[in-house]
Formats: sequence, C-alpha cells, structure tokens
Amino acid sequence: MGKCLICGDANVTISDSLGVCLKCTREKPESALNIARKVHSKSRAVFCLPAEPPKDADGLARGVCKRMQNRH
Repeated sequence: MGKCLICGDANVTISDSLGVCLKCTREKPESALNIARKVHSKSRAVFCLPAEPPKDADGLARGVCKRMQNRH
C-alpha cells in the first residue's frame, strides 16, 4: 500500500514508487511534479543517465543518441 508524500493518505491506488495520490496530483500539481521529478531523476541514475534528458533545440532522432548506440 502506497502513502502520499503530500497529504499522508495511504491507499492501494497510490504507487509505492511515486508516492503521490491522484487527489494531490490534481489539486497540488506543483508539489506533485516536484516529487515526480525527484523520483524520475533517481530512476534515470540507475542507468547512468543525467537527471533530466538533455535539451537541444535541434534534438536528435530516436536511436541516434550515443548512449543508445553503445547498448547495441
């Protein structure tokens, strides 16, 4: 059973990993988004990725990233 890090509610519908309930996601989106960013950053670190995907105005086509090329 997950517990919301914002309101403290515990329920089976709350993800253990994310830790934010639907109500808080809707009513307190800024707080929920901050938590989601932290969780996302931690999950990316497991794969040796930067906390956030790089932002490039031109971008790269999917599969062109050096990280993906090294995996094949």
